[in-house]
Amino acid sequence: MVSAMPTLDLADVRAVLGDRTILDRVTLTLPAGGLIALVGPNGAGKSTLLAILAGLLAPATGEVRLDDEPLARLGDRARARVMGYLEQQPECHWPLSVAALARLGRLPHRGAFGSLDPRADAAAVEAALARTGMTGFRDRRIDHLSGGERMRAHLARVLAGEPRVILADEPLAGLDPAHQLEVMALLRELAAQGRVVVVVLHDLALAARFADRAILLGEGRVLADGPPETALDDAALARAYGVSVTRVEIDGRRVPLPTARL
Repeated sequence: MVSAMPTLDLADVRAVLGDRTILDRVTLTLPAGGLIALVGPNGAGKSTLLAILAGLLAPATGEVRLDDEPLARLGDRARARVMGYLEQQPECHWPLSVAALARLGRLPHRGAFGSLDPRADAAAVEAALARTGMTGFRDRRIDHLSGGERMRAHLARVLAGEPRVILADEPLAGLDPAHQLEVMALLRELAAQGRVVVVVLHDLALAARFADRAILLGEGRVLADGPPETALDDAALARAYGVSVTRVEIDGRRVPLPTARL
């Protein structure tokens, strides 16, 4: 269980690439306790927003705050101790084993002369491997894994750092349906334990089924924000994606399935 309940806040965040505005005055409060899905069409600014939340990209204007402290004031090491970021298609340029990759997640917690608590480091790595279903792959080289297996190995690296904030950019890429369901259930569990968990998703059905809150981006703006059943209603999805949807009920939730371009 995470002891302190963190909160991320964005205030009037604007991001610009060249002469194009990627995000236009986005203001959000992202508390712990529920899985937050960030959805929207290609080019809506989802990955840019996640990178700004992670402190990897500075906004042109506006501010990000973690627990009411400006994120920009945190050094890289301090930020890495509390925030875990899983980028799109993560890469590892060395032939590390899965276990060695997961141990990299403990680096922010090490002192100048090595581990401050080797027993705690080892326990965190083993727990991360178990939670991502990678224990049986611990000695396999990362470059010998499938794309989906590599994604789960990198997720284990993130979880090994025991972050209070988890930001995942399309973590389902390359995963088969069974592992997609497992990862979504895991992310929801991590959020319920008292973390801020924000995940970029393209699959509207999985967002509606697992997320406690959906934020729909379009043209760099927040088009809808709330429980998936309201934020991802037919009108909002038609506006954002230009599609009609049909609904099926799964686990008591009405899940949208795109059916036709409008």
